[in-house]
Amino acid sequence: MYTDVPAKFDSQEPELGLKLADTIDGMITIDFSERPDMLSDIDPQRIITREKTVQAVVKKRQESGVVQVNLGNGLYPTKVRAESFGITQDQLTKIFWDSVNIDYKALQATGAALQKTLAAGKTLHITAPNGTDLTVQITQRPVFVSDGVVSYDDRTSGGPAAQVWLPAGEVYVTPVPGTAKGTFVADHFNFEGNAVEGFTMKFENGNLTSMTAKGDISVLKKRYDAAPAGKEQLGVIDIGINPSVVVPANSRLLSWVSAGTISVVFGGNTWAGGDNQTPLEVYAHLPTSTVTIDGTKVIENGKLLVK
Repeated sequence: MYTDVPAKFDSQEPELGLKLADTIDGMITIDFSERPDMLSDIDPQRIITREKTVQAVVKKRQESGVVQVNLGNGLYPTKVRAESFGITQDQLTKIFWDSVNIDYKALQATGAALQKTLAAGKTLHITAPNGTDLTVQITQRPVFVSDGVVSYDDRTSGGPAAQVWLPAGEVYVTPVPGTAKGTFVADHFNFEGNAVEGFTMKFENGNLTSMTAKGDISVLKKRYDAAPAGKEQLGVIDIGINPSVVVPANSRLLSWVSAGTISVVFGGNTWAGGDNQTPLEVYAHLPTSTVTIDGTKVIENGKLLVK
């Protein structure tokens, strides 16, 4: 798509994708990749342009109520992914299927309880011993749950409600724009195959003001520089609620869905019910935080307290 197709086609209207979005009822994607670093030497402006073009298809799918199921959610057990986590492929395979084959009624109950707490909350505060201290406002923001089930009501609602990631187990909210303030530190961070330690993001008035790491993040910075306005906004706060994702000791395994893990996303957030359509989304996970909603703990030292 990049090495053989001329750049002039990057912004071409995706007519087939738009037509399919009006035709199909559902789609299943498999999160499979043997080369997470495959695009590291591609002109970042080309990647951003193509991502921007695809946004029209993503929007059309949401508007058309297409049910979208992703199998993998960052845990699909490839050899390369297992190596990046510092575990064997057999270990990752077991973690993956254990977390897919979960009690979905129990997961739904936990998701509903946390959704209710977030929907009624005003201030969300994240802290951790690694220097994380981030505050955002969530007053009257829509809260969504990925619990592995797409109900009739979900299909009727469409948009984020009609999409599922497996393994399931996330509750997420888009913060009030302009309210994020403080620091978020991810002890381990991976961007397209490049793993670094101590990825630190600082926010002021809802926007990213700096990002640093104990390692090379030049590929990320080039992609960030190529992206349009909106890339700097803190877009999503995501809380994992799946108790079956057991992280092996001394591993680097990180997951959206692991119970008690908090994740933050800056950049685009339409997948989470927001309106930021910038074609760049960068996320980081932290499994050892304490999270409060209006002073009440929902996570303590990485342990999810909501049942």
